[in-house]
Amino acid sequence: VLEDSILCEEFLTYLDKNHCGETLRCLIEIKQYKQRHEVKGAEKHESRDRAFAIYFRFLNPGSAEEVSVHSNERHYIAQFLASENPPKELFDRLEHTLLAQIKDQQWIKYTGTAEYANLVGILREKVAELQGRQTSKSCLIQ
Repeated sequence: VLEDSILCEEFLTYLDKNHCGETLRCLIEIKQYKQRHEVKGAEKHESRDRAFAIYFRFLNPGSAEEVSVHSNERHYIAQFLASENPPKELFDRLEHTLLAQIKDQQWIKYTGTAEYANLVGILREKVAELQGRQTSKSCLIQ
C-alpha cells in the first residue's frame, strides 16, 4: 500500500472516514524519515528534527494523531531522541507494530467494503487521468 501512491491515497481516505488514518500517516512519515536519512549530504539535524516531529505528532501522549502502541515503544524511541543523530532504524519496531495493526485490523475491514470493490475502477480513472496529464505535457513540449 505504501509503495502505490494511488492505493495509499484511497486507503487513507477510507481510514480517515473511520477515524484511524493516523496509523497510515505515521507509516508514511517513517518511510520519509528513512528515505531522508539515506540522502548523502543531508544535515544531521534534519533527521533529528524529523524524528522529533514524528514523536510529537504520533507518539506523544494526548497528541491529536496519537497512534496506539505500547509505552515501551514510546520510551525506546524517546531515549534515542536525545542523541545527536538518531539512527535510521529508530522507528523499525514501531513500523512493524503499525504494519501489523493495519494488516490485522483496518486492511481486513477495508477489503470487505464497497470502496475496495470499486477500487479497480477508481485506479483505472486515476491512471487515465495521470496519463492524460502526461500526454498534455508532452504535447506542449512538441
